[in-house]
Amino acid sequence: MGNLKSIKDPVLLPIGLYSGVIVEAEARISASGSPMIAGTFEVRDGRYAGEQVAFFIITEAECPGAVFGRPLLKGLGVDVSREFDDDKVAKALVGHRTLAGIKGL
Repeated sequence: MGNLKSIKDPVLLPIGLYSGVIVEAEARISASGSPMIAGTFEVRDGRYAGEQVAFFIITEAECPGAVFGRPLLKGLGVDVSREFDDDKVAKALVGHRTLAGIKGL
């Protein structure tokens, strides 16, 4: 997968809910040293079909940012109540159809 370089020319998606699929994901360490899963979500329906969005999910419960990341993982079917392997989870997420919400800053 490399460095998520497969995302083509970026397009700013409007705020909304998008149906699509996770096309790539890998376990990484963030710049601050937190374990995370980094990946790419591709919109599959509607006007923005084919557009891609990078995502980053902090996975370690004790790390800042996990308060957001762990619920996302749970929503994707990961049992966050026990230890899990980021590499295995990342591989399992590829091909997963889901909805992604784009929010304003």
